[in-house]
Amino acid sequence: MSIQTLEKCEKYFGTKDIYKLFGIEKSETIPDIRKAYYRLLLQDHPDAASESDKPVAVEKAKLLATLYNILGDPDALAQYNEHGVIDAETEAAVNGKYNGLFRKPVMAEDIDIYHECYKGSRKERADIKEDYLKGKGCITYMMKHLQFINCEDEPRLIAIVQAMIDSKEVPEYETFTKEPAEKRNRRHKRLAREAAMAQQLRKKDQRGLDRATYEQKLVTERQAAFVEMINSMEARYQDAQKETEVSLDAL
Repeated sequence: MSIQTLEKCEKYFGTKDIYKLFGIEKSETIPDIRKAYYRLLLQDHPDAASESDKPVAVEKAKLLATLYNILGDPDALAQYNEHGVIDAETEAAVNGKYNGLFRKPVMAEDIDIYHECYKGSRKERADIKEDYLKGKGCITYMMKHLQFINCEDEPRLIAIVQAMIDSKEVPEYETFTKEPAEKRNRRHKRLAREAAMAQQLRKKDQRGLDRATYEQKLVTERQAAFVEMINSMEARYQDAQKETEVSLDAL
């Protein structure tokens, strides 16, 4: 890392050691590095920050992306391991090669790792709060819009929202606290039907694709949807990132 990046790393995370920050050893595999990156990002994600803290959270996300790019590039990592720093030219080249504020998963395995780190993170909690407010407490709305949430997650989702209500963090909507049993049963039946239909389609879809081909089709669609989500997050924070670069350097 360049001197400036090392200083930012110490300023925001209290260390100049990438391995210490990510909680990994030099021998860790790429999936382990990705897991460490997503865990750090999702616990301190801009979406989970207050409005006053958001500019710093965006800067942290950008810094984490740079550090991950270095860990994932063999030449840059060799330079860091040998000298403890990355020259500015190499750092710029690495960031140009892996451009983006949020690292985009490019394989199904990446999405699974993201999912594992997302569950229980501050980012997930912020998303739950946002969709609770948008849906005025409608659990069906939340189940439809939240990432990675399925029928088995419903009790956990309800417990998280109830804790927010109890602490006065969000208003109490009767739509949530007094949901009719009939509405809940309709939702559960619909989710069960969708799960059963997906299982059948995995065996053979309506156009006669064999199972392996259809599984690949699902993976491709899932990757496309996930990259679209990351692109949407990046678009949301691009302007904020540009506006705060000058002011953050003065902090």
